[in-house]
Parts: sequence; C-alpha cells; structure tokens
Amino acid sequence: MREQYGNPVFGRVTQKYPVADTEYGKVAGENRNGIAVFRGIPYGGSCDGKNRFLPAREPKAWTGIRDCRKNGSIAVQEGGSITASWDFGNYFSGGNPEPFGCNQEIRGENCLVLNVLTPQPGEGKRPVIVYIHGGGFASGSGTTVLGADGLVREQDIVLVGINHRLNAFGFLYLGEIEKDFLESGTAGMTDLVLALKWVHKNIGFFGGDPENVIVMGESGGGIKIATLLAMPETASLIKGAVMESAFGKPGRYTTDMAADTTAHFLYQLGIKDNVIARLQELPDSHICGAAFSLGPFAFEPAADGIHLPFNAKDGFPMVNPQVPIIVGSSEDELAAFASEQEHKIQTEEEMIHAIVNGCGPGWMRLPETTPSKARELIRVFRSMDRKGDDNAHLLMKICTMCGPLEQAAFEHAVYCSAQNAGSVFRYLNAYDAPHRVIPEKRFSWHGADLPLQLRIVLHPESEAVSKRLAAFLGAFARTGDPSLPNLNWAPFSAACETMIIDDCCRIECDPTRPYREAMSL
Repeated sequence: MREQYGNPVFGRVTQKYPVADTEYGKVAGENRNGIAVFRGIPYGGSCDGKNRFLPAREPKAWTGIRDCRKNGSIAVQEGGSITASWDFGNYFSGGNPEPFGCNQEIRGENCLVLNVLTPQPGEGKRPVIVYIHGGGFASGSGTTVLGADGLVREQDIVLVGINHRLNAFGFLYLGEIEKDFLESGTAGMTDLVLALKWVHKNIGFFGGDPENVIVMGESGGGIKIATLLAMPETASLIKGAVMESAFGKPGRYTTDMAADTTAHFLYQLGIKDNVIARLQELPDSHICGAAFSLGPFAFEPAADGIHLPFNAKDGFPMVNPQVPIIVGSSEDELAAFASEQEHKIQTEEEMIHAIVNGCGPGWMRLPETTPSKARELIRVFRSMDRKGDDNAHLLMKICTMCGPLEQAAFEHAVYCSAQNAGSVFRYLNAYDAPHRVIPEKRFSWHGADLPLQLRIVLHPESEAVSKRLAAFLGAFARTGDPSLPNLNWAPFSAACETMIIDDCCRIECDPTRPYREAMSL
C-alpha cells in the first residue's frame, strides 16, 4: 500500500488573480495550480537614506489593490537566492529552465517584503511555516518558497518567505560612533522580528493560524532562527523551529568585536569623520563592495543588550524553552564547498593528504590532524560505510562528520534538549541527492535536502523521500511532533535518538558517536 502523508488537497483557488486583505491594504496575487501566490508584500517601510542602519519600521498603507504578482526587491548583496546560482539552481530545477520566477531577483535597499503561498486566502486556520533563507548573514533571499506550491497543496499549510537586510546594511554596528545607532548591529534581525509580527497580525487574511507559526531555515537561515529564539521579543511569536545545517551560537558576537569589524569596514571606505552622514549618503554598491571585501562571514548580529543579550556561557540561549525544535545536518555537507580536485580523489594516500592539509574552505576544515589520526578516521568510516562509498565520497563524509557543521548540529541538539521543556528532534540526512547536471553533487551535500522538504522536486527518483520529508514538516507544523502514523520520531534524549533520512528512514541511537570518538583520539 502506498504511503499517504498529511491531508493532501489539490488546489482550492479558482480566481486567476486571488485577492487578500492586509492591515495596510489589499493585495492581488496569482493562481498556480489552485494555490494563491503573493509576491513582494511589504512588511516594513523604507530603510535607505536617513533610515539606513536603523531599526525596521512598519510600511505605509496604500489604497486600491496592490499588484503582488512580481517579485519584490532582495537585499543588496553579492549573490542571491540558492535557486539563482548556476549549480545549486540546476539541482533545484532538475536541470530544466527554472519555472517559478525565483530567479527574477532585483537588488535594492528597500527589501522588507515577503512572499505568501496559501491554498485559500481568508479561509481556515492552517499551520504557518515561515522560511528564513540561508547565505549566512551576507546573501540569499526568500524567493525560494515560490517553487513550493506542492508543499502548500499537499500539507494544507500557509508558507511565508522573508527578504531582509544583509551584510553591512543589516549588521554594521555603529553604536560606539553614535548612540542613535545602538541597534544597528541587529537591524537585519529586527527586520525578521517585524516580519513575524506582520505574520501574527495578517496571516489570518491568508487562511493561516497566527497562533500556530513555526520558523524554518537552512544554513545561515538556521543560525538566524537560533538568534531569534534568543531574542526576548519573539517569545510569543514562534511556536516551533526547524534549524538545518546551522553553525555558530547566538549572542557570542560582542559589541567590542562588532566595533572592530566596523573599524576595518570604515578603513576600506576611507571614512575617518562625519561617519554616519557619509555612510548614509554613499551608493549602496560602495557599502556592499566594502562589506564583501572583509569576507562573507564578517558580519553577524551583535549582542547589543537591547534585542540580543550577550551569552557568555557555552550553550544555546532560548527565551521560550517550551518551543519544540527540529535540528540536524547532512552527512556530506562539505561536498557543496569542496574543490573539483577534491571530488576526484581516488587513493587513500590522497585522502590522508587532504585530511591533514585541509579539505574544503578554511572555515570547514578539521582541527589539526596527523597522518596517523587521518588513517584511523578512514578506518572507522570504512567500518561504518553503508553504501560502498568511493574514496572521494568517504573523504567528504569524514571532513563533514568530524568538522564544524556536524559538531554544531550535535551541540545544538544537546544544548536545546537540556533546557527545552518541550521536545527536540534530531536528524541526519544521508540521502544522496541525484544531480544530472553536475555529477559531483551526488552526495547529501549542504542544502540538498531543502528542495526535497519544500517539494521543489523535479528529479523523479527523489519523489518518495521528498514526500516523506514534507510530511515530517507538515506534521511538525500541525502538532509540534514530526512523527508519522507509520514512523515514530523519538525526541532527542541522553540516548541521542536521531532520525536517519534516506530511502528508508529510521531512528538510530547516537549514530555519529564512533566519528566523535575517532576524532578525539
């Protein structure tokens, strides 16, 4: 008997251009196979000119019906949504022309807009999933959700994707220069808070339940969610959270550290006096160029003591420990960042050399490792190999499972479980994603699970696992528990229960323990 998940619907919207109310005015969207899709709805006001670096403000109301059939602006950045990149985008689209309009992105400072997909505006109280995009704190966009009408249709949910300020525009700390800008180091996070408040007040017009809103994000989106959970003003706005492939701890980036980054940023621009006025007058391209000259991870939310308290302890601060959480990672994350040469490694000696000397970008590399330790890691991983991985695939797995992304995911599960009075659910994605365009992307690489969950799947061989992942997400949105009728997902405890995501999903107790032990030798 074929597995059936959730309560699938097959489209409800009949109007060509469905209309929904908001507090600020009416909006018109489009009908995609019975799902209403609204693009570029303003949730915030102007943030350029004199408003640059200041906290987000509510938008101005409008008269008539606002046309929300075209994408709103994404944040000023170098990059864009994951679907807009050549290699990742081709995976999301199955190697075909991207059919959802995700790639039609225009950059601009006034980017405080969101996208909404719903089976029926104004009808029902469906669970709401708010997607917060990845790209660290530097790039990305919420347009990815535009291809997720399948998830909305099958799971009968409302889906929201948010654009917000990034890099220096969202996280340049200027509080030591002028007190009116004490909140500038968390401006991008205040955007997200304002968007969640918009959802709380307006999502009922779109058929969603404002009292049942979960947030989900992958990579940088995951750590943004962790940061939101540490911000006191979100305590009543989030009822569940999904953090995928996230690393880092919120509240550890002090204002002193942020001020040091600001000094380097100003040096790049050659600004020594009249700082605020000059920064607010510069073209956005100059701000963006200086920001990215410092590297893609130069900016993050500052623990300003206003929106984000400083957390001096190891751990994972949460203002509402009742929130159920799904947290996890993929076992071949590194494959998304490794070089072409590293993907072609064949011999064990080449593997040892790569492990010792660093495989992948610097921020993904293992701590200092000797040749003997590398050889032991290879032995342990071969003994645990379920799929007969070749050496290149095994190398990706070693450097991922012993590296910072997996360590962060495991620590997040441990910390959240220790303080969470609700439930924490851990997963490990082991599904090798097909990729006809780039054969090297055949692993469970960083971000490969995202289109599967969102049902943006144009690879027929992934259809079954995609439906199961979407069903996990739908169940979690409805109940706070991702378990399915025929597949129980045990909460994370001292036994480290972990859902293995693969062709056959199953619970294993602490599946990464041998890797951690081998790394500690």
